[in-house]
Amino acid sequence: MMFSYITFPRQIRNTAGLEIWGTIINGFSIPLKEEHKVFLTRVLIHLHRPKGMQKEVLLIGELEELVEIMEPEEHRILALPLCTQITKCLNSWNSQVAERALYVWNNEQFVKMASQDIEVVFPIVVEGMEKNLKWHWSGSVRQLTENVKEMLEEMEPSLYSRCLSQLDLHNSATNQEEMRRKQRWESIEIAAERNQCIQDSRRLSVTN
Repeated sequence: MMFSYITFPRQIRNTAGLEIWGTIINGFSIPLKEEHKVFLTRVLIHLHRPKGMQKEVLLIGELEELVEIMEPEEHRILALPLCTQITKCLNSWNSQVAERALYVWNNEQFVKMASQDIEVVFPIVVEGMEKNLKWHWSGSVRQLTENVKEMLEEMEPSLYSRCLSQLDLHNSATNQEEMRRKQRWESIEIAAERNQCIQDSRRLSVTN
């Protein structure tokens, strides 16, 4: 697996390469061996860095397939990194990537995995949901997001509400800090302009 870790970034430059690695992943034994877990957390998840739409869609599919072959006791280990990555994808400005990531929440095994570490996973997921509903340009993405949100609210109504309240508090604090920062800069600019006016006035007095 170390060989894979070293050569992967050089070899995976196109869709065909990703399909080859998908075949390798499908050959993972059950339960996952330790080196396969390392491959998932250190290699495959980081491959979402490329911005090619088709690559990202394929990789989301591979992550979903991996979830389906995991043993239940492995879910807690990978719930946070996988849910974090899927949330980043569903926030993608590319509608096809975002929609594919949202459809992952229709996967029963993925939902079971997320529920194993729900207290940690939900704040990240809720933030992603609300971000899409507020900012995403695609109507279909917003509609899919609303559907997933309804499912999550039904699954954990009190937790979703609590996460939403915490998100509102965080956003409010961020906005207040931004306002204070803006006010400080405005004060600095006013002081600088005033100082410049004083200097100009003094130079004018000396000239006269």
